[in-house]
Amino acid sequence: MSLNPKAKKAIIAVIVTAVVAIVIIQLAVPPSSAQSVSLTDVPSTLVLGHTYNFYVTVNLQNGAKIYPSSTITLSVYNSKSALVAAAEFNGTGSPISTGGFLQSVSVYNGTPTNVYGYGGTQSGYLSYKVAVDFLSGGAVGAGQFSMGAAVKINATSPTLNSAPAVFSVASSPNTFPIVPIFIAADLVVIGVVVWVIMTMRRKR
Repeated sequence: MSLNPKAKKAIIAVIVTAVVAIVIIQLAVPPSSAQSVSLTDVPSTLVLGHTYNFYVTVNLQNGAKIYPSSTITLSVYNSKSALVAAAEFNGTGSPISTGGFLQSVSVYNGTPTNVYGYGGTQSGYLSYKVAVDFLSGGAVGAGQFSMGAAVKINATSPTLNSAPAVFSVASSPNTFPIVPIFIAADLVVIGVVVWVIMTMRRKR
């Protein structure tokens, strides 16, 4: 049974409309609905050779998920915005590369099984507790730096970038000179003892 030209045109029009509708629906639904990533509790000053903790929090909405294959990258930039070091870990918190400063990562809200859903709470976010240690002689020395977190949920999702966290790195703790104080105190005590002895001798 052959179709007349009008029927053929009608069928083609229906097929084209269906294809267009499918494309529009696919474009309208993103592969991931994670909204943002943020860095919190990054110390304003870090000392070389000391370990510090802060948090990477991924905001998850509309059924978005963090997968084991998801990646979170921590990038450190100097005062001239040049990349000096980068570390990466996956959705379960396992380090992929340390960058010379990443010590450990743990899922802070929830357990590893929650990684495949909303995370540890009903509010729709997942937090990682990150420990870093900028070692002496490493890529990051004393000076002013900034750090950013970038999350890649899957291969087709857009990269989520955090606002930069600015911090400074010191070569030694900026503490009060305790040792010189003890030395000065000892000298004072010695001076008092000598003065007492000399005074007693004069009275004799």
